[in-house]
Amino acid sequence: MGIFSIFFPVLLLPFSLLLFRKSHKVAMFCFILFAFYFGWFYPLQLDLLVHYENFVRVAKFSFFKLYKDPETLYLGKELYPILFKFIVGKISIEPAFFSAIACSLYASAFMFFMRAFRKDYIKPMTTLQYILLAALFGIVEYYWFLGLRYWTGFFVFIGFYTRYLRDNNPKYLIFSLSCLLFHFAHLAIVLALLLEYILRKRLYVIYLLAAVGLVVRFLDWDIPSLIVPYVSKYGVLNISYTDQSIAESTREYTQEYREVQNLVYAWRNEILFFVGIVTARLLYRKTRDISLVENNLWRISWLVYAIANFSFASIVLNDRLTKVACVLLYTCLWCFVSRFAAQRKTPISIPPFALLFLGVCVLFGFLTTLVSQRESLLSLSLWFNNWFL
Repeated sequence: MGIFSIFFPVLLLPFSLLLFRKSHKVAMFCFILFAFYFGWFYPLQLDLLVHYENFVRVAKFSFFKLYKDPETLYLGKELYPILFKFIVGKISIEPAFFSAIACSLYASAFMFFMRAFRKDYIKPMTTLQYILLAALFGIVEYYWFLGLRYWTGFFVFIGFYTRYLRDNNPKYLIFSLSCLLFHFAHLAIVLALLLEYILRKRLYVIYLLAAVGLVVRFLDWDIPSLIVPYVSKYGVLNISYTDQSIAESTREYTQEYREVQNLVYAWRNEILFFVGIVTARLLYRKTRDISLVENNLWRISWLVYAIANFSFASIVLNDRLTKVACVLLYTCLWCFVSRFAAQRKTPISIPPFALLFLGVCVLFGFLTTLVSQRESLLSLSLWFNNWFL
């Protein structure tokens, strides 16, 4: 029984992945259960640690008192983090439980997104489909449950939005906007949705915006700071964005960080995005199917990438939006390949060398994540609690 209690949690992840295509509900349960275990023993850090320190102080507050607390609002005025702290505070104030719930909700949002494609991945898949599916698992690093708000909200958005595209049901489009209840920065995605609606008949304008964004990326233009005064009028920004001294310190840190940053990590997202574009080009040359580029996901991925480059002066916003663009792009590729195979009754792929290159790049994305978090991942207490310590 002792050996079982040690290894059972560790085996939950591979077990859930093995069942992912065959018994989806069981796989989802095991995946979320593993996320709870993983979050329980993963060391609190980054934004989650800051949120927990605030949570300990306000755990016994009423909901309305919590919503008026200046320190809590400083960390996020959106409904989700406040409701999260209010509900969790009624159960326990233990740091492990706080982290476990955050990780479980993050995993649940991700599985909600992946479940939209269930009818495609339960069928026999090609190597290309496996690689694209793996990319969707690995683009956003697993440890971003530590952010609490942003990525959980994004997976809620894309989970609803892909259902909107699949079923053409407007209610899912409305539900997708609930991402704003998680993090105000998702306004960038809403902006991309509006631009996509306006420019959907002018794809060349979208490409032009992306090209201009790349130019802005290499110029010393701080566009986010120009937008802040206008957005701050609506009260959605906290003091870290509106205070000039904090903003100046952030700019200095960003400049220093980019001078010494690891180039492998720095170019990870861009590599994944442009490899996805090359893959799309190869698929188009093979199929000549205009629906690959004449669809919402393709246009929005380019628009989000353009906004990411316009926001290059903000290291956090640029990193987030580039990942968002990658997820949208690889979702577009996955949907196209799956739909093409279903309609034509024949699988589609790309040349073997290109397939190998795509696989290596996706593996590169996974490895950079694992290497960057190697100290936390190699901790025995994470995987086996304190059995061997």
